[in-house]
Amino acid sequence: MTYVIDMELRHFRTFVTAAELLSFGQAAERLGIAQPAISQLIKTMEDELGFQLFRRLRRGVELTPAGAAMLPEARATLEQAQRSLRVARSARRGEIGRLDIGYSFSIMAEPLLPALIRRFVAAWPDITLEFSARAVEDNINQVLEQTLDVAFVRTPFGSLARELVVEEFSRSELAAVLPLGHPLTQASAVSLLSLSTEKLIQIDDQPGFGLGQSVQNLFAAAGLAPRIGLLVNNITGITGMVAAGMGVGIVPRAIAEQGGAVVVRPLADCDAHIPVCMIHRRQLSPQLQRFITMARTMAQIEEKPVVLPF
Repeated sequence: MTYVIDMELRHFRTFVTAAELLSFGQAAERLGIAQPAISQLIKTMEDELGFQLFRRLRRGVELTPAGAAMLPEARATLEQAQRSLRVARSARRGEIGRLDIGYSFSIMAEPLLPALIRRFVAAWPDITLEFSARAVEDNINQVLEQTLDVAFVRTPFGSLARELVVEEFSRSELAAVLPLGHPLTQASAVSLLSLSTEKLIQIDDQPGFGLGQSVQNLFAAAGLAPRIGLLVNNITGITGMVAAGMGVGIVPRAIAEQGGAVVVRPLADCDAHIPVCMIHRRQLSPQLQRFITMARTMAQIEEKPVVLPF
């Protein structure tokens, strides 16, 4: 048979205090309540439990065997209650909890986001960070659906729902990647015109999204059309195919320089940068507010979000 015991924390606190002092009078003084109230709380506990916790002596009290056995458990109950309160208060202040962070596949290979994560974990070790790499559109949809708290994606990405805020987090310089021994490696910088005659290894982004669209826009702004050789699933696929001699590519310089057997050259005739943006909902949890504030500081973003016109 299961018995439901109806006792509150004040009962346990009274019992522990009386057990430590072995005096109802001293327990009443420490707790700041009248001695009859102490006696009544202890009697209520004993009636509820069905056995005595104390033997009443001429001077003071002593624990019964049952009371002595219950004392460490009662102390543990009070300590657990205090821990629960501390955890709840810490969560309310944003000092513990969890954040789900999404990012486009290659962004973690650039320096600023890993540096932000490293600094945030050092500052707030009790906030668990969970990460997932997704396509740009998937990241945006997951933030909107609140499966992700924040996402880092490359522009462009079209119009967004009004519930979302977009802030520029960093800017990636784009560079040409060339196979070893390619004639264009003789130049210190490579023009879009010279690249337009080569087979371009391009990322297979959804039209209108991410790096693929940015590269298309670069050529279009110069009045050129790239000659697409191969489509690959991610940026490392571009550098890998270039290293294999299958064509040339345009990727963020920080990633190009990790590409192994390729030659990296700056683009000669354009301001070739692609923003990395931080996307989040307007309503921020305390934990996300801490993360966004640190991200803004590291990226030197002003407190007022920079909402980009995409």
